[in-house]
Amino acid sequence: GLLPRSLPSKPLPAASPQQSSAEHSNSQATHREMGQNMSNMLSIITDVAEPHSAKVMHDTALAKALKTVDYLASRGEEGRADLERHVLRSELDGVALPADWRKEIPLQGAIMNGHAAVLAFLVERCQAKLNKPEAVSGDAPIHTAVAWGRPECVAYLLARGASPMTLDAEGLTPLQRARRRQLILEESRNDQGLLEGGKALVALLEGVEAAGSYQAHQAKCKLPSYSDLSLVAAC
Repeated sequence: GLLPRSLPSKPLPAASPQQSSAEHSNSQATHREMGQNMSNMLSIITDVAEPHSAKVMHDTALAKALKTVDYLASRGEEGRADLERHVLRSELDGVALPADWRKEIPLQGAIMNGHAAVLAFLVERCQAKLNKPEAVSGDAPIHTAVAWGRPECVAYLLARGASPMTLDAEGLTPLQRARRRQLILEESRNDQGLLEGGKALVALLEGVEAAGSYQAHQAKCKLPSYSDLSLVAAC
């Protein structure tokens, strides 16, 4: 048979020196443009990342400062000196704290342990918020005081302006929660001291509700102090 004829191949024309120079210049320009674009992208990423990183650092420092204060407050007079030093801080671990960071101090540590004097220090000196919800339960300080059976803390919070109508996560007022707590204590025949404290707590909140405010109730019962539980219970 006939063998196929191979097609004649034409050699590619050699690039002229002018073409090679132009292509080289175009390649360099392309690389420069790519490099500039990459630099711009890195700059944008850095600009976004740095503020985010700074915010994380400040949030971490603030959370640590608040947690430390709450712990020291929970120790009462034992932690009082350290507490008073700590609330004067303007920075922590080299990170500046917000100018008004003390207003965010939680009151739960002092309340749960019945340290009314420390509670007063946090409110009066540090201007901590009376109704700031607790991070986990969402309870306002007055509900924490009711749950832990702290009539003196409840009385102080009411005297300073906490609302007796504040609702907890279940939709209960402090009085409703105090009554439920007392019923549980009586059904379980709990410690007599807890029972008496619970009665004082219910009596205090019922008196405030009937009088319309803590101030009106205080005047009616002639309470000499926020923590005189015998007069609160007897009124």
